[in-house]
This record gives sequence, structure tokens and C-alpha cells, in this order.
Amino acid sequence: AALAAEIAKLQEENMASKQSNIDTSQSYDDSERKGDEMDPGDQLDHIRELQAEISQERTMYSDLLTEHEDLLALLAQTDCEKKCLQQALANVEGNDAVEKVISEAEEIIVGQFG
Repeated sequence: AALAAEIAKLQEENMASKQSNIDTSQSYDDSERKGDEMDPGDQLDHIRELQAEISQERTMYSDLLTEHEDLLALLAQTDCEKKCLQQALANVEGNDAVEKVISEAEEIIVGQFG
């Protein structure tokens, strides 16, 4: 349930970002129409501004990609630890104890995160 809520939150943020990009692209269309009216110096300044914005977006994307990879690695580590702990508990107390603990954990998670 917590994972579903987080996915929904990310999808909402993604939709908001797409809407922002649409608004931005419309303003670029307006500036392109003005391009014939702009003198070459202003056009060069505008191109440099756009290049700076693109560079900033690339940096943000790279940072996001790095964070995503770090989170995937952390998730894989957590999954491995969980499996090892489940196996250790099953060896000591049996599979019924594992199922009981998993059920209790699910109840706690639903209680905390909905």
C-alpha cells in the first residue's frame, strides 16, 4: 500500500512536470515567432539562455538518475537482508513463525502508511 501511494505521488509529480513542459514549450513557440523581429544580438542571448537551461535540465536529470540507481541498489540490499532473515527465522522457529511475522509487518505498514 505504501509503495502504491508513493507510485501515485510520483505519477502526479510527473504529470505536473509534463504540464509545466507544455507551458514552457508554448512560450518558446512565442519567442520563435518573435525571432524574425529580434536583432542578432538578442537572438544570440536567447540561444545562450536556452543552452544554459538545457544544461541545467541535463544536470538535474543526471542527479535524478543517480538517485534512482542508488535507491534501486538499496532496495536490492533490503530485499536480500529480508530473505536472509526470513530463512534464519524459518530455520529456528519454522515457516509458521515467518508467516506470522510477515502478517504483523503488513498490519503495521498499513497502519502507518494506509
